[in-house]
Amino acid sequence: MMKHLIGAAVILCLATSVSAREVRSFSRDFDAKGLDQLRLDIAVGVLEIEGTSGDRIEVEVQIECNFRKSKCRDLAEAIDLVASTFGDEIALELDGLKKWRSLGMSFEIQVKAPARMELDVELGVGSLDIQGFENDITVDQGIGELKVTMAESRVDFVDIDAGLGEANIRFTGGHLAASGIFDNDLRWSEGKGAARVRLDLGIGEVDLRLR
Repeated sequence: MMKHLIGAAVILCLATSVSAREVRSFSRDFDAKGLDQLRLDIAVGVLEIEGTSGDRIEVEVQIECNFRKSKCRDLAEAIDLVASTFGDEIALELDGLKKWRSLGMSFEIQVKAPARMELDVELGVGSLDIQGFENDITVDQGIGELKVTMAESRVDFVDIDAGLGEANIRFTGGHLAASGIFDNDLRWSEGKGAARVRLDLGIGEVDLRLR
């Protein structure tokens, strides 16, 4: 994960420029029957992941640019979302993205996947919002905002490791919080469900809501 952090601040600033313009959007659809685990590896972007009752994985990708539009469009056309399967696991990642050429590009990615699947996400820099999943969730994120919303009845325990920033766990009748420069770690083990939630964020804010 640390490899994503080099130059992260520059990428993030460019990605949020008011001059950004959408140059390409595309969608991909994958069959999730017989698959129990979903892995996502994204270097930078805004990522929203929603659990559904179906058996398909649907992904929408939007690419925006902050530099010369014609050049950016050419680079954007070379990018695709590819899937690899390993037994009962499917892994999704952006292909064709040259890190040294991606400065000034930003990505918005929306994923809908079966709520029954185990979820494993790596995000270098950006914003991550996960909702509606019922199984194990593991997140390794470098910099940004991380929000997870789950049914409390599905969760066994929560383990949050946060570096610089703030961490929160909100549950029925209570709230755990930590903030500071180092080791903002939180644990919650009062659940009656089966899902294990592990969230690791280097710099930023983590907010887990159990409803």
